[in-house]
Amino acid sequence: MLHVEKQNLLAETNRDIAILREMELRYYMEHIGGMQTMATLLAGFSFTALISSNTLDLDFAAFLFRDDEVTKGTLTMQNVTHGEYTEASIGDVGKMPMQTDPFKYISFFMHVAELTSIVSSLGEMLHVITSTLIARLLGARLALRGPDGSIIRATRHLAHALNANTKSFFNGLQYFMFSVIFYLFRGQHPVVAILLTYLLYRYWRRQGVIANQLSNAFHLTKGVTTAFVDDADNDDAAAGKPGSPAT
Repeated sequence: MLHVEKQNLLAETNRDIAILREMELRYYMEHIGGMQTMATLLAGFSFTALISSNTLDLDFAAFLFRDDEVTKGTLTMQNVTHGEYTEASIGDVGKMPMQTDPFKYISFFMHVAELTSIVSSLGEMLHVITSTLIARLLGARLALRGPDGSIIRATRHLAHALNANTKSFFNGLQYFMFSVIFYLFRGQHPVVAILLTYLLYRYWRRQGVIANQLSNAFHLTKGVTTAFVDDADNDDAAAGKPGSPAT
């Protein structure tokens, strides 16, 4: 009788542990899916900004091989009156200094910085999309079809993928914000650009303060896991880590 009750208790305990592990696995799957959706939206915004940007307006030949003065030449005027063609030569035109606009070059470098920030943001978002997609597919397959301890191993790798892709997502978000600032200084009046950049900086800084406060409020010193010591050892042995019983 006691043996039967012991077996029933072990079965119920294993069932409860399986339910907890399923909840833990679903937690990481849902958060990775949400991050993948946000990265897809931001990648679409970055791609739209990239294809909507105009071409770089700068004469590289004049910029690299320009002369300080225009070559001396002859000015000729042509006129057609009542079917008769006349041509008059005024004479040589004196040397004229080339007019250089420093704001044009500043706008050019701002445009380059804007495009670089957009492409960097797009690259980070594509990295997040690809990494989260592979993590979700392989993590679910490992948890469902893997050997004993595969759920814990899949959950551990999903947690690592979530942390790594969170950093990449925020890096891409910072690049996107920089592209907005470069666009303001390139296409708007300097006074308007400074005003809008100041407003953007205030909201940007407030987001950083809120993120820091929430990180401190929800700080997790040591996470609780459903893995027992034997399961952790088996996971290390399956991964081939040094110091595990299998090595």
